[in-house]
Formats: sequence, C-alpha cells, structure tokens
Amino acid sequence: MRFAPLALASLLAVDPWGWDRFGPFRFALVLITGVALVARAATSVEYRGLKVPKLAAAGWGVLLVAMAIATAASVDRWHSLVGTPDRRFGLLTWLLCGGMFVAGYLFSKTQGDNGWRDLMVVLSGGFGLVGLYVLAEMGGVGGFASGFAGDRAGGPFGQPAYLGAACALGVPIGLSVVLDRQFSLEAKAVGLVGTIGAGFALLSSQSRAAWVGLAISTGIVAVRARRGPDDRTQKAILGAMAVLVLAVLAIGPLRERATSLTDVSNGVVAGRIDEWQVGTTTLFSSPKVALIGLGPESYRTEFGAQVDQQYVIDHGREVFTDRAHNGVLDVALASGLIGAVGFAVLLLAIGTSTLRALDGANGLRFGLAVGVIAYFVQQFALFSLAELDPLVFALAGLLVAGDTSAAPVSLRVPGGVSAGACALLGGVFVVAIVGAAADVVADHKIEAAFKSPARSVALADEARGLRVESIRYDFVASRFGASIDEPLENRLNRLADGLWVSPRDPALLTEQARLSLDLARQTGRADDLDVALSRLEHLGEVDPNHPANQQRLGIAYALRGDYDSAVEVLRHAVVLAPDDIEPLINLATAQQESPNAAEWPNACITAAQAGEIDPGNPRVTALLAATGEKSC
Repeated sequence: MRFAPLALASLLAVDPWGWDRFGPFRFALVLITGVALVARAATSVEYRGLKVPKLAAAGWGVLLVAMAIATAASVDRWHSLVGTPDRRFGLLTWLLCGGMFVAGYLFSKTQGDNGWRDLMVVLSGGFGLVGLYVLAEMGGVGGFASGFAGDRAGGPFGQPAYLGAACALGVPIGLSVVLDRQFSLEAKAVGLVGTIGAGFALLSSQSRAAWVGLAISTGIVAVRARRGPDDRTQKAILGAMAVLVLAVLAIGPLRERATSLTDVSNGVVAGRIDEWQVGTTTLFSSPKVALIGLGPESYRTEFGAQVDQQYVIDHGREVFTDRAHNGVLDVALASGLIGAVGFAVLLLAIGTSTLRALDGANGLRFGLAVGVIAYFVQQFALFSLAELDPLVFALAGLLVAGDTSAAPVSLRVPGGVSAGACALLGGVFVVAIVGAAADVVADHKIEAAFKSPARSVALADEARGLRVESIRYDFVASRFGASIDEPLENRLNRLADGLWVSPRDPALLTEQARLSLDLARQTGRADDLDVALSRLEHLGEVDPNHPANQQRLGIAYALRGDYDSAVEVLRHAVVLAPDDIEPLINLATAQQESPNAAEWPNACITAAQAGEIDPGNPRVTALLAATGEKSC
C-alpha cells in the first residue's frame, strides 16, 4: 500500500479553494509522496544488492544525463530545472520519474505480485471516484465543471486530454481486478466500479489520443499474448477493450470525433502534423539544438522564431505554444537527439520487458500491461504529464520486474559518491517541496484576490512574495493592476521582476510590450514611445509571425509618424489574422492618416473589407464615412 498515496494524489488531488484547482495542490502532493517513495527505496535494507535491467538503466542514464546537460545550457535554466508554473516538467520531475521507476521495480522484486495487488484495488477505487466526478461535471453540479471545452469532460484534471490519458490506464486495470481470480468479492466490486468509472470518463473526455492509444495497445497485446494460467481472463480483458473501442464508433458524437482522424488534410490530424513540422524545424534549427536540445520547458522561448506564416493563418496564435504534442519530439526538443535516443531506448526497454512478461502472465499483470502501453502510445499525440508520469513510471517498473530474462546491472556507486549525491538531491527536493507548498498558499491568495477586488493587487503581491521566482504571480499581479487603474509603470515593474527570472518568456515579453505601448499612448512622451517601439521591434525579430504583436508594432510606427512602416507591418498582421477585424481597421486608419494621398483609395478598400466582416462596428462605419469622398 506504500504507493497508494501517490496513486490517489495523481488521480484525485483537486483544490476547491484554489485559483488553479487542478495544478499546484496536486503537484505538491505528487512531489511529496513521490520523493518519500524514492527515499524509502534508496535507504531500505531490503533493496540492497538488487539490480535493474541493463536496457532500462541505459535508457534512463542517457536521458537524465542529456536532460542535465540541456538544463545547464538552457536560456531559461530556472524553468528547465523546476518546470514552468503550468507544466512543472523540468529536470527535477524527470529525476523523480526515474526514481519512481526504480522504486516500482525494486518493490515488485522484493514483494512479488502480492505486494502490489492492493495498489491495483486502490487505483480502481480512485478511477471509480474519477467517474463520479465526471458524472457530476456532465450533470452540471456546481463546483465540478472544468469549463474547458464545451461538452468534453475534464474531470479532476480540468483537461480532457489529461483525463483521457489517465483513463486509458484505468479501464484495463479495473478489468484486471474484476477478472483476476485471486481477488475477493469486495475487491472485485471495487474493480467493477473503477472499470465503469474510467470507461465513462474516457468516453466523456472525447480524447482521440487516448482512444487510439487504448486501441493500439489492445492490438499489440492481443498479438503478443501467450496462453497462461489466466488465459480466459486475458481474453475477457481484450474483449472488453474491443467493446469499448466499438462503443466509440457506435455513439454518434464520439464516432464523428473518431472518424475525423481519417482526414489527414484538415482537422486535428493536419493540426498535429503542422505542430510536428514546427517542432522538427526547431530541433534542426542549429547543430547545438539538435545535439543537446533547448532544455526542458524551453521550447516556448523558441517556437515564435520558427513558426511560419501559414501555420499562423491556419491555427492562430491565441495561446503560447510550449509543446510539440509528441512525446519523443518533445523530449528531443528538451534534451536533443542524445536525450531522444535515451528516451526511445527506455520506451523500448519498458515495451519489450512488458510484452515478454506477458508470457504466462496472470490477469492482473496482463491488464496493467494493456494500460501502461496505452498510456505511452497516446503520448505520441500528447506529451509527458507531471501529474501522471511519476505514477505511470512506477507501474512500468512493476511490470518490468516481471521480465526475468532481462540482463541486469547493479545500480551501486561508491559509498562517498552515493552519500553526497543523495544529500545533494535530498536538499534540492526539500527546497522543491517547500516551494510547491508555498505555491499552494500563493494560489489561494490569487483566488482570494478575485473575490476581493479592492484588495486584489495587495493579495497578488503577497502571492508574489511567497513565490518570488514564479513568473505566474508577476503576470497575474500585473493584470490585477488594471482592475484598480494602477499606474502602468507599477504594472511594468512587476513584469520586469518576472523577466529577470525568465528573460525570454514570450507571455511576459508580449505583455510588457503591450503595456509599454499603452503607456506611450497615455503619456504621449517620445521616450515612452521609443521604449515601446524598441520592445515591439525586438518581438518582431524573435517572433515575426505573431499577429497581435505585429498589429501593435504598426500602431507604434503610426504614432511615430512613420506611416510607410506602419502600413507595411499592419498589412502583414492582416495576412496573419484574416478573420480578425482589428488589423483591418488599424490598417485603414493608418492609410487614412498618412499624408500620402495615393493611399486613400486603398484605405477605402480596406475599410470596406472591414465592413464586410462586421458592418455594424461603429469604427468601421466612421472609417467608411471618412473615406467615402474617394472612389474605391
């Protein structure tokens, strides 16, 4: 039962009193319980002398060393080490995942299957509660809605893709508990609840990546499985998985989402291919990046420099992209081709050992194999998740321990080195745990700020004080300043603090440039306009295809009186955002205000185009009236 707290934290740790209900609290618990398990494995007498398979050890070794080198060389070392406030998957989380794999492996070797049967029951109960949460969410019960994506459920993860990834693991685990002969009737009842809950949540998430992962996993295991003592159980699990896949194809709305995967020229498939192309372009943008990567969590700082115009036209830039939506490609971007090879070797080791362990496997190990393989397969259209990966790697370690044919290697290192490394890592993780706990408190203060507008900035500043190194609270505090008409200089100072921590963060740079332009327009001072122009021109160099920033740059040029540059930049913004009226309005305004009379007919055409998009917009009406004296 020692892994049970980690399992429940990964699946169910929701903070109803927090601003980000699905983030800081869950990760704090995952980190605390995970580090405790790794420390238990590292110091336990019962584990001494045990070895892990060579292939898995080699994969982890190469991957973690590559991640460490990439972190040291990253342009954003802090977030490469600890992770960003949203994703939390820096080097420390990778080290935690490696430790959890070893802990799961060693625990299984010393305790056998009976040692982790209770964990499978706990997981089944957890997935049953996940299903109840989703039922309440879909029923509109207050406090349960994630509000993420229309009729798609996010469950206790707040994100449909995360929910689907978890439940692709949960359905076969619950089934294995139901069908394994060695469980009591009470345990089987819990397994049944878990199966139903995970299945319902999986369908409600409408996560195509999870559906595909489960279907492919079922096919792989069905081909590889051999007759064993629970052959009927194995067939029942595979049959149930096939029924679930057929249910997706039979239910109308789900069938439409599933069949959309067959259209590679449009929709989600085309979008994923486009994302992979940008990621691949970034990976090979220089020999250094190809070799050692950008560092964990640093893709967001380079995406804007590599994304092309057509991608922006097709998909927009409403969000700041930080993942390539492919597990292996994301690892390559973080740690280079060296790290990607290590990760591929690790996945190969887990996959081959898991499949070999299926020869004659009991129903429990069989169902777990289906779930773990499904989880890693679906990551080829998603990415690593700090909320779930430590748990999944522990389960992978349990499975790999069943492969008795894998060549082992000792993990022992000289005593002095081992003690020093443990002390260093222990200190780092203590600091990380304290930081995670402070993050929970800071998150509560942000929630309180939303409820107390008069004290919003003061509470947000208190949150910043608790996590001085977190760019999240600098950004949020700056935004709160707008609600009380705080001087723009103060808001810019908060952003400057965040940029000291992460000088190339695209969200902070964009917000800083936006506020700088607002300040220049407010004061009318030439030096303020110079600062705004400098920041916007820098963004234009490092991220030339961001429509909002291009539009602001055009406005800044117009304020300077450089109408030729303004029109050129605003035309680019119009191309990047063909369905947005604002760039058209600003372009028409700049053309109208230009002293060059030859631009007036063009201004009339531009204003007319804006009128076609939104004829009721008063700004468009005014522009059409202003340019109406000239023939279009």
